[in-house]
Amino acid sequence: MKAKAKIFREIAYVEVKDLPQEQQTLLKHFKEADYIKILIDDKVVGPCLQYKQYEAWYNSFRLPQLKQEAKIHSRPVEELMVNRA
Repeated sequence: MKAKAKIFREIAYVEVKDLPQEQQTLLKHFKEADYIKILIDDKVVGPCLQYKQYEAWYNSFRLPQLKQEAKIHSRPVEELMVNRA
């Protein structure tokens, strides 16, 4: 499931610790991740990813997975026809 962005001073971001465990694990192998830390009310929050980068990463791993699931669950049109002649 895609996480919702948090916003602080016009910076849209996600905190890695708030992501589902599967995504946290997969992100460890995302070499292009530019992790940031944000100072909010004298507290350092992080590691975080800017939301645009998270969204691009999410789409890059999720879309191929969806295509594979579609192949598994798809059936030929003939099987779906109700009234066969």
